[in-house]
Amino acid sequence: MDKAKVKTPKAVWDAYATKFFCQICKEETLAGNRPGTTLSSIGYKNLEENFFAVTKRHYPHGKLKNKWDALKPQYNLWLDLKRAATGLGFDVTKGIITSSDEWWEDKIAQNKKYAAFREAPMDNLDELEVMFQHINVTGLSSVIPGVQKTTAPIDVDDDSNDNEEIGHAGQDAKKGSKT
Repeated sequence: MDKAKVKTPKAVWDAYATKFFCQICKEETLAGNRPGTTLSSIGYKNLEENFFAVTKRHYPHGKLKNKWDALKPQYNLWLDLKRAATGLGFDVTKGIITSSDEWWEDKIAQNKKYAAFREAPMDNLDELEVMFQHINVTGLSSVIPGVQKTTAPIDVDDDSNDNEEIGHAGQDAKKGSKT
């Protein structure tokens, strides 16, 4: 008997499914289940279970990961456009950049995908900001895991310490000699 490969049905990502996908991913991110650039295995397990509970759609890990991977460049595109719109108007009610037709034509000529944001906001923006925070490299800044960004050199000889609970031998000796 031939074992036929069971083909999973195609995922349908309408606005309803995408909204709940993003909400659950935001919750998993805030719960610490996104250690790197995507959800952890626990995060995906929770996503799969919670997504099914809400939508009654059973999408396996791979389909959910594909959706995560598809949303990230869309969010980056929105960030690029918004960054280019510095000094222009922003309609908070509609969530769109307000600018002249000439500006929009120029931007759309640079990248046709910008047209999606001319009359409509980025869907699920609040959730996407949490999902993809600190994992986007835009050229304006970069993050190297394990390296803390500092703006000024740290003075290791600085005697000031607002945290009295941490006892250091040098500070304890100074306190003792002052009394």
